[in-house]
Order: sequence, then structure tokens, then C-alpha cells
Amino acid sequence: MPAGLISIVQPRPQLAALTRSVWNGVMSFVIMLGTLAIWASFSSSLLAKTADIEPSSSLIGNYLSGRFARSEHEPERAAEFYKAASERDQSDDTLLEHTFQMELAAGRFEQAIVLARALVIKLPQNRMAQTLLALDAFKRTDFSASETHMRAAAEGPIGDLTSALGRAWIRAAAGDI
Repeated sequence: MPAGLISIVQPRPQLAALTRSVWNGVMSFVIMLGTLAIWASFSSSLLAKTADIEPSSSLIGNYLSGRFARSEHEPERAAEFYKAASERDQSDDTLLEHTFQMELAAGRFEQAIVLARALVIKLPQNRMAQTLLALDAFKRTDFSASETHMRAAAEGPIGDLTSALGRAWIRAAAGDI
């Protein structure tokens, strides 16, 4: 057999390795696509079932469920889970703050005001809680308490600005111009 013909008939080791590598890559891609397709078909039904989950007695489970609900833009559910978690660990200021934020985001102002009062005892510089308490006092026409809370909300350049503007409106409403 001529030498040129032998080189054509015999497989080249580099070409065989390249072919195996390409084949493995293609198969990995096909398996990944199949896995994603299966996950996508089940994920919507799995996520829909999380709305039926009730808070449990597990501190970590409730906290993680609250974080998940928060990431899914469900502040009502997040507030429920955070509240259950904060009932298990009442010393955790972060849980109290998350519960307050989610109650406020859900529009549950009465619950948020109760939580804001507890929060400013533990974290007096919490701007959001102080601002909500200032607005609540303003609504009740307790302008002195409103101004006190608005002063406490002043922290940093933006806090100073919003606090000054808020106090100006409070003074205008009180007739102290």
C-alpha cells in the first residue's frame, strides 16, 4: 500500500481526540438543555405551591421563606414569615427591621407603626421607622412628636435634607412660620 494512502486510511490521534472532545461537548450541551427544559416545566407549578406554605416553628425556615417571598416581591407573605421568625427570636433587631419593612411595603400601616415603635427603641437611628412615626404623629396633629421623630431621622446628607424639609412642613402645619 502506498504511503499516502496509508495516512488517509489510518485515523490520526489528534483528529480522534478532537472528535471525542467535540462529541462530549455536544452531549453535555444536550443534557444541560434537557435538564433546563425539565426544570422549567416543573418550576412554575412548584413556585405556585409555595403560596400555600404557612409559617412554621423553625426560625431559620421562616427567615429563609421570608427572604424568598421578599425576592419574589410578595411583601405580605414575607411579613408573615419574618413575623413568625421574629417571634422565635425577639432579640434579633434585623428580623424586627425586616418585618417592619415588609409590613410597610405591604401597606399594613397599623402593624408597621407598632413595629416602628419597637424598632426605634432598639435602633433609634432607623430613618424609615422614625419617618413613619413622624408621619403618624403628624396625622394625629401631634406636631411636637412629629418634629422629634423627624429630627431623629436625620442621618447623612440625604437624611439631613429630608428631615429639614419635613420639619419645615411640620412647622408650617403647626402655624410656626
